[in-house]
Amino acid sequence: MTFSRRLLSVAFASLLLLTAGCDLHDFIHWAPDGQHAFVQGDNDTWLIDSSGAILGKATDARAWLPDSQHVIADRTVEPTNWDEYAQLLGTDNVDRVTEAADRLVKVIRGYHGEWSNFTDSVSYKKWDEAERSHASVQSVTFYLRQTNPQAIVPVLKAMSPDEQSKINDLTPEIHEIVIRNALPSKPPTDQLLVRFPFSILWVGASPNGQMIAFTADTPERPSLYVVPRTLNARAILVDEGVTEADWTTDGLNLVYGKTAVPTELLSQSAQLGTITCRPVCGTNDQLLAEFPPAKDLAGVLFGGKITRVACLTDGRVLFAAFPVRLPAITADMPSQLTLFALPAGATQSIVSVVLPSDIDRLPNRADCFALSPDKKKVAVPGNAGQVSILFLDSGKLVPMQADNVYTNTQDSDQLIPSWRTANEITLAVPVGDPTGSTNRVEAVLANLGGGKTLISRSWTTNMAKQFLPASK
Repeated sequence: MTFSRRLLSVAFASLLLLTAGCDLHDFIHWAPDGQHAFVQGDNDTWLIDSSGAILGKATDARAWLPDSQHVIADRTVEPTNWDEYAQLLGTDNVDRVTEAADRLVKVIRGYHGEWSNFTDSVSYKKWDEAERSHASVQSVTFYLRQTNPQAIVPVLKAMSPDEQSKINDLTPEIHEIVIRNALPSKPPTDQLLVRFPFSILWVGASPNGQMIAFTADTPERPSLYVVPRTLNARAILVDEGVTEADWTTDGLNLVYGKTAVPTELLSQSAQLGTITCRPVCGTNDQLLAEFPPAKDLAGVLFGGKITRVACLTDGRVLFAAFPVRLPAITADMPSQLTLFALPAGATQSIVSVVLPSDIDRLPNRADCFALSPDKKKVAVPGNAGQVSILFLDSGKLVPMQADNVYTNTQDSDQLIPSWRTANEITLAVPVGDPTGSTNRVEAVLANLGGGKTLISRSWTTNMAKQFLPASK
């Protein structure tokens, strides 16, 4: 192993320790006016009011529009036939699927064991490993079931009755991004924006709500797109190697972390990437006819996943990274993520927004930071539910939840704190907290001036068990 690879491996091993077990997720999303939120529960997505009372379902909701009345939703439908799905895939991806299908047919024809053991065979596993980043098993089997069903009859016949009853699980899904009325006082009419053949990872509206950016789990590496809120709109590719982004406050640019390597390599070793900006809109609030080249603002070290970024009102770009400096020896490699900002202007420089004396006090999941609505504060979570607030102007760090909330991080996903207002934030409190309950983790609204209010009292176990686990 080369010295450079050894350095990357050390840094990546540190991040693996931080992210071991279940991950952190944005389960609660407050509307910009703070009057409603949707909660992504185990069995559906639910709309709540500011007290936490459940008002109804907000199925498929992924993000709010600036008007606090509409949400961007990601609904799924099954394709009726291969031609419908292939139209959405595009020529290059169709070629990947058909080539992978041809290779799978050869594997099936060359197999001579018990068909019930086919997916455990060396030949199938080699095919799966080779094709995983190019075409999904669902798309390949759907293509063969539609165009050459006899080729996979032996495999399908060998399925157990339970597996055969779930044969539709082998059908790929079409994702439809829609705009929907979210409030119960208005009919939930859907405006279809775009249909997409890959899973949607993240969505976000521009500051004026007229453009929607989203990332999709496209083959080899995820990709960033933008689509206008108009009828018969077309999604335009912005960049590849991106899992989420943020809009600059003027709504003209998208800023994001990206990597040029296949995403699956992020789970195997640390990879270098960039914080990147690309103009997508003109001052007339219309998409540019042609996007100018993307500008790389900073180089960063990614491990496990790509960092989120946030655009501040003064033009700075906030992101999390390891403070790596070269040349270095292995002992110099840091084990703690921290937060940095790129100031606006022609002269670029990276500035730490965390005081040197506070870096060791910062909760260890700075990669999952949450920016306040006034863009002046950041909530930084820890891997067991700890939360601290960082004031960006002064660098002051204030613990909000110092105790471990999740006693066994293998059993549930953790709640990323979410801001309701500039001074009130939703976070999880442990079993036995005076504001919570004696039988499970609970969600509370914590005021920066002091005081907590329980909001999850009416949330059923089936709704919230994924991130509000019961005591044992």
